[in-house]
Amino acid sequence: MEPSQNTQWWKADDDESARRAISMITAINTSQVAWHADNLRHTRMYENRDYFGTAVASHMVRTYSQARRMSHTQKTTRMALNITKSCIDTLTSKIAKEKVRPVYLTTGGMIERRERCDKLNQWLYGQFDSAGVYEWNKQVFRNGCIYGKGASKTFITKVNGKPVIKSENVFTPELLVDPYDAYYGNPLCLYQQKFVTKDSLRSDPILGKNSRAIDMATGLSSLAGATAHDTTICWEAWRRKSDREMGRHLIFTDAGVLFQEDWDDDQFPIDFFDYTRPVIGFWGVGIAEELIPIQIELNRVSNHIRDCMILGANPRTYVPIGAQIDKNHFTNRIGGIVPFAGGQPPIQATPPSVNRESLERENTLFNRGFEIVGLNLMSASGRNTLGASASGEAIRSYNDIETERYAETQQNWEDYHVRLANRYHRTARQIVKDYQHYIVSTATDDRGVGSIDFADIDIPEDAMTIQRFPQNALPQQPGFRFATIKEYKDEGYIDQDDARDLMDIPDIKQKTRYVLAPRRVIEKLVEKMAYQPTPKDGRWLSVIPEPYMDVTYALIFGTRMYNFLLLELPEDDEAQKKAKMQRLNLVRQWIDKVNQMSQKPPPPMDPMAGGGTPTMQGLPPMGGGGAMGMPPLPPMAGVPA
Repeated sequence: MEPSQNTQWWKADDDESARRAISMITAINTSQVAWHADNLRHTRMYENRDYFGTAVASHMVRTYSQARRMSHTQKTTRMALNITKSCIDTLTSKIAKEKVRPVYLTTGGMIERRERCDKLNQWLYGQFDSAGVYEWNKQVFRNGCIYGKGASKTFITKVNGKPVIKSENVFTPELLVDPYDAYYGNPLCLYQQKFVTKDSLRSDPILGKNSRAIDMATGLSSLAGATAHDTTICWEAWRRKSDREMGRHLIFTDAGVLFQEDWDDDQFPIDFFDYTRPVIGFWGVGIAEELIPIQIELNRVSNHIRDCMILGANPRTYVPIGAQIDKNHFTNRIGGIVPFAGGQPPIQATPPSVNRESLERENTLFNRGFEIVGLNLMSASGRNTLGASASGEAIRSYNDIETERYAETQQNWEDYHVRLANRYHRTARQIVKDYQHYIVSTATDDRGVGSIDFADIDIPEDAMTIQRFPQNALPQQPGFRFATIKEYKDEGYIDQDDARDLMDIPDIKQKTRYVLAPRRVIEKLVEKMAYQPTPKDGRWLSVIPEPYMDVTYALIFGTRMYNFLLLELPEDDEAQKKAKMQRLNLVRQWIDKVNQMSQKPPPPMDPMAGGGTPTMQGLPPMGGGGAMGMPPLPPMAGVPA
């Protein structure tokens, strides 16, 4: 396919759009030769292998084998001390090991919405598990450290005929952006190139419809001399939806278009993690680029030490001129006898091969690399570098300093998971729109396995938000978490029930569900009155306190809700003022009835029920139009009935 002079591929159809897109990709590759060279250098630095290139056409099995043979024959091509890989692997094990938990939060505080948010949290964790997020996300973090930016791609596939949301890691050098379009870091177009087999394209129910574009596509054997004759390069291009123009999505080969559609989304299906946010442009700076000066100097010093070891560490024997010694006796035998004739015996000497300054220079450079990244040797070596006499407080302070050093990277990592959670939420909403249901298996509150249908728990976007759960808010290990919560309780920051709620440990959480049930009942009943919609018939929902509820907490929560409504509810017009007064009166009635209940003895118990069920004579009469079978309250003074 001949390239096109016009590169606005989103304004063309069919094969013309592919021609324009290929012209655009060719221009980008030509203008970003230095960027590809940087990616190749960073790949070599991390893996310590002499790769020929990161481009799809050159990174084949034969090229890899040649590079490996060169590495074995030319030892100088490999780094003796790879500080880049050590720092990246250490930081990955410290940050990416945590299972970041995005949390749904609702606005308004209604208990029904909070319960839906709890269900959404369970659904999200089940979706993370089914998509394998905590398995491939480590590679996303590692790519971010190597290339400055890691990425994952989310898509909808079908398993047993049912739609399923999946994600996969994206190899960063496969992505392309126009440097002019991405000058401010938010490009309108994004491109991805991958090498795939033609058989996989033919077997796809959508991409396989255009068999000509698959059969006529250039094989990689003609590009790189590879043995995989059935492999070709497939491109995918997106243009985001803007305020004035619909977006576009295109999948194509160099022989034609495989798939095209309108892209009704202002975001790409790829989410990015930045090790550091770039000041200008799209690509950030990774650890590999930060450590280039250190790695170069470390290579020089290491090679110098190696040469000194080779040249100066061999033992030497000094023999006087004229000494008659049989050289055949110089062997590695123990206790050998060497006869000689002469007045002075030979002298054997082993001088020091490397001076101390060179060794200290090597250690200093290696340590300096960890300091630049923000790590300490305790993290890398797993040993206490503060000494055996260091206290626990000193070790905690040492770790706190390290944590603050890469706090921005950790926040970027958590924000990436929040964006991924938002991506799953929007994608699930699209599946429900097309298929009515989207069910995910997940762990329930009692730590059993259940199924949750997203269609039953979705919340409007203006009523909820997704926030990252701060990893350093509470320790994750049960012992440390218990100690921290106990400290909060002892200091008076939280009470006993709040401490139970914060534990969030499976065995404890299952037991505390019953302990916290009285609080949940009171909150649900009061919120029924506080957040009910304005009735059209003037009949407001009123609730009478239950006789066996926690009277103390009922009074506390009722008072809190009354003051909250007094502070938060709007009163811009006369109707809002009346509605606010009605809700306040209902909550005030609740508080008065709870006060009356606290001054009366509880109703007698039914002896046939084992002392646990109240008799009917202690309950208010059933019937009427009130809540839970309660009769409606009479209208209050100053408020319309």
